[in-house]
Amino acid sequence: MPVSHAPVPSRALNDPAGRERVPGLHGVLAQVADSRKRRGGRFALAFTLAVAVVCVLAGARTFGEIGDQAADLPQDVLAALGGVPCLLRRKIPVPREKRIRTLLQDLDGDALDGTRALQQNYQVASTAPRT
Repeated sequence: MPVSHAPVPSRALNDPAGRERVPGLHGVLAQVADSRKRRGGRFALAFTLAVAVVCVLAGARTFGEIGDQAADLPQDVLAALGGVPCLLRRKIPVPREKRIRTLLQDLDGDALDGTRALQQNYQVASTAPRT
């Protein structure tokens, strides 16, 4: 198993939330109901969704591309998205392509649409004047 010996910024390890830089995204995605069983959940739903959203905004079009871009995200970005560092490896682990794909496929679209903050953001965006 390859091990990176690159230094990890201390704020990525010491900042438990890291959400000050991305307050809106994590706050909205944290409202999505997690239907998974408690056991075996390695990654928080909001973190996994945030990683997928960032990768799609960066241009990923397939689940494979999302997985590749997620693996390349810097530790500072992962900390800002709410990632929790692994104390043994001293870095934030990233969900792989299969985990992201199965989570997104199992996600209830109606529940996602029903999230109040998503509805409010959509209403604000749709009523904003276009130039």
